[in-house]
Amino acid sequence: MRVRDTALLRKLSQRWLVSVSFVLMLLAGTFGFALYSNAGGNDRAAPNTSLSLASLNLIDQDGRKLKRSDLQDRLVLMNFFFTSCGSACPVQTAVLREVTENLDQSVDVLFLSISIAPLSDTPDAIDHYLEKYEIHRDNWKFVTASVENTAELVQRFAVTLDNAVVKDDLIDHRNMGYLFGKSGALMQQYQLIPGMSKRLIREIAELSVLEPQA
Repeated sequence: MRVRDTALLRKLSQRWLVSVSFVLMLLAGTFGFALYSNAGGNDRAAPNTSLSLASLNLIDQDGRKLKRSDLQDRLVLMNFFFTSCGSACPVQTAVLREVTENLDQSVDVLFLSISIAPLSDTPDAIDHYLEKYEIHRDNWKFVTASVENTAELVQRFAVTLDNAVVKDDLIDHRNMGYLFGKSGALMQQYQLIPGMSKRLIREIAELSVLEPQA
């Protein structure tokens, strides 16, 4: 084969690769919410799961049991916390509060903060936490479960480094948020760190329009 032919083939191959890459970028932008991606630089594998929390007997800050109808046909942004946490939890809470305050009120999304310290996170402790961080939102539930059910969630989402339920204030846990679609499928995860709120607001709003109800 001539040198000129080889150079021509190389150029055509490069153009083909650029074209394919462009098409893939368009597809990722259009269907990105159908794929679970590892947002925020987290290095752990994404849990392959769907939202089936109604059977875990979650109790919210008002002493009300979370019902299946509270979760069905709506987006759910879930995170894990405990009231005596002085590191990751306040940062997560601040990010989520910024999202709740700036997200269009027409978007139907439930913010669900699940305690990983069910023994110490009493209703009074959660009330104090809500007052401390000035949280007064009907669509933001702070819930607890039994120790057994909490341990199941902690392990399923790899919340703590040793998959243990919190027993003291020094335990290290991840600062992740999990966005579930209306069908209950896990769509995306985020590191709840400063600067993430704008992306969350944008993607929650986009997903609420793109995804049909279950």
